[in-house]
Amino acid sequence: MMPLQTTAVGAGSARRLVAPGASGRRGFTLVELLVVMAAAGVLAAIAWPSFASQLTKARRADATSALQQLDSAQARHHALHGRYATDAGALGTVGSPLSPQGLYRIELQPGPGDGFTAIARARADGAQAADRECTAITLRVEQGFAQRGPSAACWER
Repeated sequence: MMPLQTTAVGAGSARRLVAPGASGRRGFTLVELLVVMAAAGVLAAIAWPSFASQLTKARRADATSALQQLDSAQARHHALHGRYATDAGALGTVGSPLSPQGLYRIELQPGPGDGFTAIARARADGAQAADRECTAITLRVEQGFAQRGPSAACWER
């Protein structure tokens, strides 16, 4: 192996050895930085819609969880009183008209006969307002049978 030839640069005690052809510059050029930033921008533009869609679907769990809690409270009320409650205040366990994360407003409507309908509506000023597929997620119970709506996709986790 040939020894590296070096030249002393500088004066006095501040001398340093520089290999021939080395400029001593470090870092990236502006063009390299722009190429990396453009690539990152393209990747972000491709990934963002998918990420936003998954985030919207994940937030629906706030509504379905609230509706399932309401259904459990209604089942307890029905076991004790022989009928479903006509308003959430009679259930005792449901204090707020909002879902646990506050993304949905929960409504309870008496159903025909022995039943009820619970609706979780996305708040107009909340993060789920843009969810066009499932702005109102419903749970309808009639004669002991539950129907989930508006579609099964709204209940998927």
